[in-house]
Amino acid sequence: MSRTVVLRGHVVGPKAVALDSPAPPNADEAEVRVSVPDAPASRKLSEILRDLPPGTRSAADIEAQIEEERSSWGE
Repeated sequence: MSRTVVLRGHVVGPKAVALDSPAPPNADEAEVRVSVPDAPASRKLSEILRDLPPGTRSAADIEAQIEEERSSWGE
């Protein structure tokens, strides 16, 4: 006859679990159950971009950078 002991731990690799406390001395087998958090709700890219803080560069500065880059391409 066997008894079940619950031990907490963390997944540390694809096939490895680190226990937070030692297993009983006579333990020879384990069954592992992993808690997987729910995926966060996805957001539309437009919502993510809208929530970003405003930039600090002027339109003229950005246009100058683009023109400088295009000039470096040559013909």
